[in-house]
Amino acid sequence: MDAMAPLYAKSIKEEGVFVDPRDPTMPFRCISLSDVGKAVTQIILRPGNHEERIYNLLGPSITINDQVEALSKATGKKITCQDQDYDEYRETLEAMKVPEWSIHGTFEIYNMIDEADELINLADTGDFEAITGDKPMSLQMWCNKNVSRFR
Repeated sequence: MDAMAPLYAKSIKEEGVFVDPRDPTMPFRCISLSDVGKAVTQIILRPGNHEERIYNLLGPSITINDQVEALSKATGKKITCQDQDYDEYRETLEAMKVPEWSIHGTFEIYNMIDEADELINLADTGDFEAITGDKPMSLQMWCNKNVSRFR
C-alpha cells in the first residue's frame, strides 16, 4: 500500500490523476508497512513461537480501480488513473529519479499482476491475524490515514 504514495502523491495533489501501466481490473495483494511492522514486532517479542515458520503476510486483494475509488473517497475529490504503456511509464519513473533496480522490480511485479500470476494474489492464509490478533488494514483505512499525502 505504501508504495503508491511516492509514485502517485504529487500528481494526485496537483491534478487528481495518477498514471499506471497495469490492467486496472487485475487483483493483487498488498499490505501496509505498519501491518508488516506489527507482525515483525510480535515475532521479535516471542521468537520461540515462530521458529522454523514461514509466513505469508497478506493484506487485502485489490485492483487499481479499487485504489482509485479509495483515494477518491478519502480525498473527497474525483481521482482518476490514466493508462500509460510500460515504455512511457519507464520514462515517468526515470523522470522521478526512481533507481533502475527499483524500476526493474516494479515492472516484474506489475507484469505478474497483469499475467494473473498466482503468487501475486494468494489466498489469505490467516497468518497476519494469527500473529497479531488483528485483521490487516483495509485499503480504505490506509487511504484515510494517509490522506494528507494526497490532498
